Amino acid sequence: MIPEWATKKIKNTFSEELLSWRVKLIERSIEFSEKNQMEKSNQCEEIIAGIIGELKRRVSDKSVDDNLSKQAKIPEIGVMRTMGYHVGKWKGLKPETRRRILREIFTGPLIMVGSLDHMEEWGEDRSKLRLDKIKRNLKSFISANENREELRTAVQEWKADLDYVNKTFGES
Repeated sequence: MIPEWATKKIKNTFSEELLSWRVKLIERSIEFSEKNQMEKSNQCEEIIAGIIGELKRRVSDKSVDDNLSKQAKIPEIGVMRTMGYHVGKWKGLKPETRRRILREIFTGPLIMVGSLDHMEEWGEDRSKLRLDKIKRNLKSFISANENREELRTAVQEWKADLDYVNKTFGES
């Protein structure tokens, strides 16, 4: 059961901040699980489920006034970053965390980023269109940065994540 304080925070927090909190909870849940502290891991998972439930509600409620839905047609910050996906030396996440976020991007829900036209490019949850968009993004990140020495770690992580996506969800 989600603690009352967490329920209140979930209801009263902008989507962007909820997504950031979700990433931290994913990391903590993985750490607790690795330390065999399953009660703490389960509590993190319950709060994550509460966040995802609230985000789904917001996606279906077009009247929700949220910072992310006010962005321009081509968003400055894309869907993957908004959902918490980061690689590299400075803000990079552990592979387990990145891959869980990639699974969540594929299965949905996604937060509105940019325009409805932009979001249509992502397709429905668990769709081939969504999978192809994730792969195109990863390939684009790799090709745009593979010759940049300072992003070598990021490129390696994008390649590893693309391999993970292909193995887990299928190649197209």
